[in-house]
Parts: sequence; C-alpha cells; structure tokens
Amino acid sequence: MRTIGAGVVVGLALAAAAAAQSVTVQSPNGGEHWKSGTSHAITWVLTGPTKASALDIVLIKGTVELGFIAQNVPVSPTSRPWVVGQHSGGTAQAGTDYKVGIRETGSTEQDTSNASFSIVALPAPPPPVMLKLNSPNGGQEWKVGAGTSISWSSTNLTGKVKLELIREPDELVGTIATDRPANGNRVWNAGDFQGGPAGPGSYRVRVRSQAQPNRYDDSDQPFTLTRAIVKPPFPPRPLNQITNVPAVIQNWMGTDAWPEQYTIPQAPIQARPTCDAAGNQRALVGRDWFQWENVQLAKLYRSRVSLNVGPLQGQAGQLQSAKLRLKQISAVTSNTSWASCGLSACELTAPWTSFDPFQAGHCYSLSHTQTEYTVDITDTMRKWIDGSLPNNGLLLVSRELPMSTLWTCFSCFEATFELDMQ
Repeated sequence: MRTIGAGVVVGLALAAAAAAQSVTVQSPNGGEHWKSGTSHAITWVLTGPTKASALDIVLIKGTVELGFIAQNVPVSPTSRPWVVGQHSGGTAQAGTDYKVGIRETGSTEQDTSNASFSIVALPAPPPPVMLKLNSPNGGQEWKVGAGTSISWSSTNLTGKVKLELIREPDELVGTIATDRPANGNRVWNAGDFQGGPAGPGSYRVRVRSQAQPNRYDDSDQPFTLTRAIVKPPFPPRPLNQITNVPAVIQNWMGTDAWPEQYTIPQAPIQARPTCDAAGNQRALVGRDWFQWENVQLAKLYRSRVSLNVGPLQGQAGQLQSAKLRLKQISAVTSNTSWASCGLSACELTAPWTSFDPFQAGHCYSLSHTQTEYTVDITDTMRKWIDGSLPNNGLLLVSRELPMSTLWTCFSCFEATFELDMQ
C-alpha cells in the first residue's frame, strides 16, 4: 500500500478548489443601480475547467440568500435575462447590499458579485385619467328645443371641458358650451349650440378636455331630434284676419348663477314645482332661493319666446299689429307681494347660447301687479319680417338682483303671438 505524503494531499486539495471555482460572476458585479421590474442580463465567465452542465443563480441580500433567480441554467451561453427583483421567494424590495451568486447545480460552492448593487424602485405610474359623458347616453327622442340636461364626470382630470354637438356619424355641428368644470351638469334645450338650434336627425353629445383635445367621450349611442313644431299655417285669409300663433319656448336655468361656488343638486331641483309638469311648452321666469341640507342655493330662470316668420317674408307692410300675450299659469313667491314675477321682454340682437350674458335691444316692460300681459311688439315683428333685426326671439327675464336678499318669485306663463295682417 502506497502512502501519500502531506504535500501531495495539499496539492490535490488546491487543485480541487481551483476546479470548483470555474464559474465567475461578471454582472452585476457591484455598483449597479437597476430599477425594479426592468430587464437586465446576469452574465458570467468560465475561468477554469468544469464538468458542470447546469448552474443555479441566487439572489443574496447582505448575508441572507433570498431565493433562486434561476435553476438548472445551461453553462453556456454565459448570460441569463433577469426581471430585476424577481426570485423564487417573491420580489425583492428596493434597497442596497444585493449580490448575485452562481454555483454549479447541486453544489454549495459559489462565486458572488465582488461588491453590492442596488435595486431601485420605479416611480409610481400616474393616476389614470377618465372623462365620461353620462347623459344623454343614447336612445332618447326629443323635439328640438325640448328641455333636458347634459351631465359628465371625470377622474384625475384638471382644467376645463367643453361640450360639442355631433351629428351622426362623426360631424361636428358646433360647440354647446365652453369653460365648464371637469365634473358637472348643464341645462340644455335639445339641439341648441353656439350658432343656432340643430335640425332633426341623429346626434351625440361630446365632452372634450380643453387642455387635452384628444381626450373626449361621446354618448354611447345616438339620440334623435325631431321637428320642434309644425310650422304655423298662413293660408290666404280675409283682410284684417287675426292669427294666433303659439310661441316656441326655450327655458334656461342658470345653475351656476349666485353664489358661483354652488352646484345645485338635481334632487332639490326636481322637488321644486315644475312649469311643464304636463309636458306643455310654457315659459318659466324668475328667481328661486331655497335651502338644501343647510345650504342656501339660488336658481335663475329666463326663457326665450319666438316664432317662425319665414311664411311672412315680404309682408312687413301688411302687418297691422303684433302682440305678445302672456298668461300666468302658476307662481311661487316668498317675501314679496308680487302677483307675478316677470320684469321685461327684450329683443335678442344675437343668438342666445348660454345663460349669461345676452345681447338685448329694445325691452318691453312687464308689471309685477299683473298676471296677464298684452305687449305690443309690432315694431319688433316688422323688423323680424323685413330682416332688419335677426329673428332671435324675445327674452323673458325677471327682477334678479339683489342676490343678497333671500326672496323667491318665479312664474310659469303661456305665450302666444297675435298677428293682425291686412
């Protein structure tokens, strides 16, 4: 039996150790700052002879081995992609003093990064931005000018929005309103936009961010507008025949009147008396102060009355007289002794497309002591017929100031035009 000397034993141990240290970590090797969740390559080099066919890669924090990054990895190619932070025990938190260890599969001997590297947290993603048109959302059918409302909501959207009217399939008809808050609602006479009412057809409403025009939302489905009224007939008539024509009514409510910071909830609006409970077109005029959940809220009502003078073109000289007749149907008053709440009927010299302001010409006075009015508007009617004054109708308003006084007075009127043609 041959005895091996001590020097020979030491030499064999060193040779074995050299063979065991045949895989060396190349990256990450210290000083790196890798963002969590991003992809980086773990690389190594073969520095000596090895019979290993597979490697294990582990993640180490300080002196603690957190878990396997990968197991049974082929020795070659000498690279392995890594989603930073992921290991068999979960996902490593952002921090420092991380190292990667690589060893032959089944072995406990390994090489590690020469120095620590850092895992850096990715910045939190920005909160999602949402803009949603809630109403009208499709399927409705309204007469042009019928009273309804538009509502919209948003999440994480800053700045103002505007409302647009879209004719199917995707034609911009015009702007309904601008500089509206990111969440809100608006009283709308169906089909109205800045420039005039739309004609019958299929439409959608679009809410669009003014700061980010590419961010918008439409009604999910189209709604339908039908003809507002049948044009009043003007057949041949005897001399001085008087024709009574019902007025076309468009009611407006200033939901953001005074004070500006209050948005009037729908619940108390619906709880107040309504003018068109039976669906009839009637003019609502006045001012309403009321309390809701210990908050004083204000509503202002104005109405536009108009008629179609197209069939009378060229007949201004035959008009003997024109009168606007207003008959109060109902009223709500408090802290006043007024019989009715009208103040003026004013010529509109420009289209009225938002609650405030409006451009008025001559105004006809209405008395608070009367519940029925007969207003001689012959001059105005002649101007409408001959085209010297755009036919934008008459605006009915009430006494609205001072807003510091908590009084309520609003009236509901039936409106008729009486024409005496020669």
